[in-house]
Amino acid sequence: MKNNNSGGWNRRTYFSGHCHCKCHKKTRTQTEILFVGGKGKMEMEKIPQAGFKIKGLDITGFNRSSLIKNIGLPVKLLKVFSRCERS
Repeated sequence: MKNNNSGGWNRRTYFSGHCHCKCHKKTRTQTEILFVGGKGKMEMEKIPQAGFKIKGLDITGFNRSSLIKNIGLPVKLLKVFSRCERS
């Protein structure tokens, strides 16, 4: 069984997701778990330390305070979508 986990990670969701996957791996030892996260974010360090695989994507969220910073967002989204389709 394969299981992919992604999301807007923060401390609360990281620890709950980590605990969920740890328990899932104990009950179903054949399960492959792959996390997906943003490059340079907390999960890129913490998930491998916990013994799970992770793929990093070059993505950022929508910046509501400075709309000019969102100019590159469509290009990043296209890159991420193309990478996800190949995986």
